[in-house]
Amino acid sequence: MRSALMRKVQTFSFANLDTLQTGKLIVRSTSDVTTVQTIVMLSLRILTRAPIWAVGAIVLLVVTASDLAWIMVAFVPLIIVLVYFFTHRARPYFWGFSSAWIG
Repeated sequence: MRSALMRKVQTFSFANLDTLQTGKLIVRSTSDVTTVQTIVMLSLRILTRAPIWAVGAIVLLVVTASDLAWIMVAFVPLIIVLVYFFTHRARPYFWGFSSAWIG
């Protein structure tokens, strides 16, 4: 990602480089790349832990209170629909800004 960003910066004209101060450009690109790396690492952590927690919770629910498990079976489709709805609505806000500066 850093190399792609540096290649993009090297394609800027001298007029752009005069307008965009070099120090600010370096600080911003370093900060942006670090932020993206942090988001990716946190997402990977959540995406690996959440399914394990969900399976463990379902197993414990069935073992301890099987009557309540039926309530969860009823709510799981609703939860899936809500998660899909919110991610579908939020995606344009995130993808619209990510490629505008680099692309």
